[in-house]
Amino acid sequence: MPLSDYFSEDKRKRPPCEGIRTKLKDCLMFSDCYTRDKKSMRECLTAEEGVPDQCRNLAKQLYICKRSVFDPRFRIQGRKDEFIDR
Repeated sequence: MPLSDYFSEDKRKRPPCEGIRTKLKDCLMFSDCYTRDKKSMRECLTAEEGVPDQCRNLAKQLYICKRSVFDPRFRIQGRKDEFIDR
């Protein structure tokens, strides 16, 4: 097998929590806080209004996923994003 096949894009492993991060970005891009109020995505996450509950839930899932990357208990159990993305 040539080395180029081994390192092709589709065979690479995704970075941890990439699926949740992408869903959160998409959710925030279409929120009223980002489109109407012209705030940054970070400001929208801390804002009280203009962000749907779905975005807040995705932010919480991203936090849990990032924490599971560094938590030694999840070396046996697996990362949280493997169960959330499906």
